[in-house]
Amino acid sequence: MRRTHGLHGDDAAGKGHVFAKTETTVEPTEDGEAVNLVAQNLAGYIQTKSGRTVAYALMVNNAGRLNDFGPEISAVFEDEGVISSIIYETL
Repeated sequence: MRRTHGLHGDDAAGKGHVFAKTETTVEPTEDGEAVNLVAQNLAGYIQTKSGRTVAYALMVNNAGRLNDFGPEISAVFEDEGVISSIIYETL
């Protein structure tokens, strides 16, 4: 497992405590000009602030068209990182 993409910022609360595997599925749009984000999944475990180790999974499905893949998929990873940090902080 590897640390989540979304937890690479120095200020992320869960940085170094979230270990997960990502999987991204895209398909070409009908016009062939972009891709549709079919699924972005993240599963692994978190060593929480309270000392517990919890298994977790996050799934984003059918998010729609990505016209500029890099920045737009990075935004999904960042959102998953924020959610992972919230889990780290609160459990």
